[in-house]
Amino acid sequence: MKVLLFGAGGLLGSSLYRELSEKGFSILAPTRKNVDLNDHVHLEDYLRNLNFDLLVNAAACSKTDYCEDHRDECFRVNWLAPLIMHRIARNKGALFVHFSTDYVFDGTKKEYFEEDATSPISVYGFSKAYAEKSIIGQGGDYYIIRTSLLYKENGNNFLSLIPEKILDGEEILCTDNIKSAPTYVPYLAQATLKLIELNLPFGIYHISGGYPMTACEFIGIYERIIGKKAKLRKVREEEMNRRAKRPKMSFLNNFKFVSLSGFIPEHPEVYMRRVYERISGKKD
Repeated sequence: MKVLLFGAGGLLGSSLYRELSEKGFSILAPTRKNVDLNDHVHLEDYLRNLNFDLLVNAAACSKTDYCEDHRDECFRVNWLAPLIMHRIARNKGALFVHFSTDYVFDGTKKEYFEEDATSPISVYGFSKAYAEKSIIGQGGDYYIIRTSLLYKENGNNFLSLIPEKILDGEEILCTDNIKSAPTYVPYLAQATLKLIELNLPFGIYHISGGYPMTACEFIGIYERIIGKKAKLRKVREEEMNRRAKRPKMSFLNNFKFVSLSGFIPEHPEVYMRRVYERISGKKD
């Protein structure tokens, strides 16, 4: 199977590339130098001239506050580019896999299921919700995977760097009134392959960590693993003065995917130990 993978250099895309490679897929992974997702004319030409069986879009303009001030870029990358990808993939008879987010919801429910109506409260959330709606409207063979709060070994984002910050005694600012499900990236990548290999019904799937918690609670698990207190400064979301609003409670219920695939995520502590062991090994 020939796979075209966008976003292979990112947090999720790099894990997807590894999983696809280990499964023996033939992968083409263009970089931004090859294809700028802001340039839709070039993107269309590029896609039309390729043969592929599977198109995976793990690329996004995902910095939520940045999106508030760069609305046009956000919508071009997160909405219009996936729309073009899906249309051309559908015309070629290829499967399209696209990643979305818990930010398509407003956070007023305790948990969200695939059939819940989207209700975004940020530019980023709107761009991803529009992409979902457009993909569904075009039909064809597709999986839309909603996920949340990614972390992994060697990740260069907030949740991935927490063990290192605890070990180094750095102050960590964390919100204690926003709850979601931190998602271990290798699990998400493996789950994506399961979805494809099992040929599950097309549509939307929630694949996240499975255990809702605040950032402060997440850090608390690391404190127990490491055996050292973090230098925490707990604040409420309202005190952060961030450009974009975040949903207060955006737990994505995984029941649909887990029941159909049988692929259950481990408790976050299992994955967090792996992250810590990799970081502590580097520091020894």
